Amino acid sequence: MRALASFPVPTPAELASLRAVPKHPRDQALLEVLAGCGLRVCEVCTLQVKHLHWTSEAPFLRLGSKEGRPRQVPLNLQTQDALRAWLDQRGKPTSPYVFGNLRTGGKLSRKAVWAVLRHQRAQLDLSRAVVLTPLSGQVAELQVQKGSLTTPRQVLCQILVPEDLKGVFFIPADQMAGVHLHQEVTAWPITAPHQRLTGRLVHLSLIVDPHSGSCRAEVLFPGAGKRVKPGTVAQVRLNP
Repeated sequence: MRALASFPVPTPAELASLRAVPKHPRDQALLEVLAGCGLRVCEVCTLQVKHLHWTSEAPFLRLGSKEGRPRQVPLNLQTQDALRAWLDQRGKPTSPYVFGNLRTGGKLSRKAVWAVLRHQRAQLDLSRAVVLTPLSGQVAELQVQKGSLTTPRQVLCQILVPEDLKGVFFIPADQMAGVHLHQEVTAWPITAPHQRLTGRLVHLSLIVDPHSGSCRAEVLFPGAGKRVKPGTVAQVRLNP
């Protein structure tokens, strides 16, 4: 595969990853022809259906050369499969070009081929940016945005098991002296005062809000989601 100024030649491992990126059948076949046949971008742009020879036991492309003599380029099985999938989907050809424009059927420009390759590379980079985790639950608080640059040990989000609930309340600054992390908390939902929820402080801010004169606190109530709905307002008591 010839190196492009904006699309360096991928390593075998990167090529395998590019093949796995979901894409249009035309673009999949285009990638296979570039990688498997060693064609130049300009040759891919001008490749026509008449250049494909399926009749022999070893299918091949018959192309011209700089010297004016025709040359045969064998098609490996992976390239054959990708080409057949694209040509079968396209159906009766409305254009002589194998990789024509999807709307007009006209010949692709070099710029268009580069754009296809760059898009596939971007899709691969995006797939590698996804954070995979064996944890399951609901995202309670997201601390990064899509595309943000992250660092090691940075907290990305808080995930709660659906059965667990997190409560947020504010403590007056003059009452913070006896408050500490992991302190037991009892809550009674306003809509169901007979329901008694028990949890513990999991976050305690030492920053005093200048408007309310209070500090933010967060409480985790294990299993509370089985009894009350998220968003429930409750009366809270800090237990000593």
